[in-house]
Amino acid sequence: MSEPSADTTKRIYEMNEWTVQNKKDTLFVLSSLFIALSTLLLLTVLWRMGISTGYTAAIYAVPVVIIFVFILINRSQYTNRIRDQRYWNRENRPKNVSALQLALCPKMPQDAQGQPSQ
Repeated sequence: MSEPSADTTKRIYEMNEWTVQNKKDTLFVLSSLFIALSTLLLLTVLWRMGISTGYTAAIYAVPVVIIFVFILINRSQYTNRIRDQRYWNRENRPKNVSALQLALCPKMPQDAQGQPSQ
């Protein structure tokens, strides 16, 4: 059996790196889901035991759900649209997005001593 070439070895390393990093990202999302569900369960138990009101439980539950949904959408969109499909740590930003344009401020008039006039 022949030894794999350097290009093949490099590509295998890239695929392994992608797989490992993808598993880490998945673990992050699933950990976030676990935390969100645990929090919602705790709030439900406190509400059912009469320790907190339904309104109080909802006040705390809504941000937890919103944060989890934001994490889920953010990770999905980042992986599907921005992350390079070959190199995990590279980004493919859209080419048609121009650089951030800074506002042009008018020059301040200066008096004879070089101090800004008021």
